[in-house]
Amino acid sequence: MTRHRVVIDQERRVAGARPEPAPNAPVFFLSYSRAGRLAPRVQAFHQKLSEHIAELMAVPAGCEPGFIDRELVAGQVWAEELAFALGHCQVFVPLLSAPYLQSKWCAREWNAFARRTVRPLVDGAHRGTSVIPVVWNVLRHDAEVPDAVSRVQLFIPSGPPPDVASAYRAEGMYGLPLIGDPGRGLFDAAVWRLAQQIVQAAHERWIEPDVPADLESLSTEFGEAS
Repeated sequence: MTRHRVVIDQERRVAGARPEPAPNAPVFFLSYSRAGRLAPRVQAFHQKLSEHIAELMAVPAGCEPGFIDRELVAGQVWAEELAFALGHCQVFVPLLSAPYLQSKWCAREWNAFARRTVRPLVDGAHRGTSVIPVVWNVLRHDAEVPDAVSRVQLFIPSGPPPDVASAYRAEGMYGLPLIGDPGRGLFDAAVWRLAQQIVQAAHERWIEPDVPADLESLSTEFGEAS
């Protein structure tokens, strides 16, 4: 299994020491389980999240705040655009569900990010992670969650509203808009909190670029991320 290599570099802790990202590099990569097409709810979630990131960060003109694979179906050739995004994004956001945890393709995406070197930019950042798993669909209590995934802290939205965290745990991000008007408001609040956490992670750590050259070289088991 692969593991993030955390390098503490004093020079990169000072203000202004952040390297310049590559042109067109996304801030975050949205990893999701494919079912032969891009599900409308995943696409809507990505769009809303990207809009929030664009408001919170200075995203260069012409760049997308977040990458989502709109064409690739598991089993196809590793696309150059997807490889570039995995190798240059600063935050990895997997949408956890039963199909996701069983997907070899999703494990490869996870590992492509997990193998990259992490350089903390602020004191204490080495104790966190730039992998932010979102509960997309609530997992059964007997679901087999890979150890590497279970050891990463899940995204849990904080209030207000005060019941956003409990509703998210009960319904998952996918289910929140489906429980009526209150749920849609809770969904909006949860996506906003996620955007804030993504921006914080991007400011606290620099993930060294490392573009995977070959899909087959990546493990199909979820590896360690720190």
